[in-house]
This record gives sequence, structure tokens and C-alpha cells, in this order.
Amino acid sequence: MTNDSGAVPRRKLKRVGAKRDDCIVHFQTVQSVRLRILFETLNPLLVDGNLIFDEDGLYLSEMANSMLINFAMTDIEEYYCKKRTVVGVNFALLFKILKNVTQDDVICIQLTDHGLNHTTPELHLYTISENGCNRANIKLLVIEEVYYEPPEKEFDTIIA
Repeated sequence: MTNDSGAVPRRKLKRVGAKRDDCIVHFQTVQSVRLRILFETLNPLLVDGNLIFDEDGLYLSEMANSMLINFAMTDIEEYYCKKRTVVGVNFALLFKILKNVTQDDVICIQLTDHGLNHTTPELHLYTISENGCNRANIKLLVIEEVYYEPPEKEFDTIIA
């Protein structure tokens, strides 16, 4: 469906969770299937790893079985990040929460000062559908952040 200008109108996002001022990170998107596929793909490759939030978006850079996995999501409908934040998460748990999302669902991820400074730090993940809203509190892991630089590779044959 398009409007008179030919552009696809953006869906109005429902407000859930904490107020923006209380959030270190507020991430809300209709690209739920993209996130589901990401964690479905990572699930057999990585047990856990770091999600990196900065002023531009969500990033992931991990090494698995001598494979470098880089992911960036920067075109996010509603995004706010007070400061660069790295959180360790279990990818199997994220996939378990996201495995039933559809293209009509909205995903909201929030990290608050309270959640980060809680006895057990946690991230709040909301799945919003026409039938309501589900909230999952994901316990954060302490994982050392490592920057992976892809190695230089020389090829014997180049086909142009």
C-alpha cells in the first residue's frame, strides 16, 4: 500500500516499556523477521556473544569456527542510544523468544539504568502483535569485547 506520493507509509509504532529518558538503549523496529533470521542463523554457530549499541545502530562481530560474523542494523524506525553499550547475551535464548515473530510483529529492545544496575543485569525484549505485547527479561552475560579484523587473503586465481 502506498500513499499519493508513491512512498510506502511507515507504521505507527506502539509505545511500550520504559520512557525514553529512562533508557540507555531504546530500539524498536518492524523488521522483526530480519532479527529472527539473524538469530536463527547464529543459533547453531554461536552460544553467546556481544550485541553492540552505539549512536548509529545495532552491531555484532563474533568469531565462530574460524568464520568472522559481522552484522549491522542501522536503519531502525525508532532508535535511541545514550552511550555506546555492549551487552553479552545468549543467542539460543534470543532465538527462542523471536522464533515465532511474523512480518506483522514489532520488536522492542530496551536497556535501562535500572536493568543494567540491577543485581542481575537484564535487557527487556518486547514482541508486539495485534493480539498484545509479550515481555521477556534477558539476563546479561559478561563477555569480553574483542575486535575482529578480517585477515588479508590472496587468491591464486581471479576471474573477472
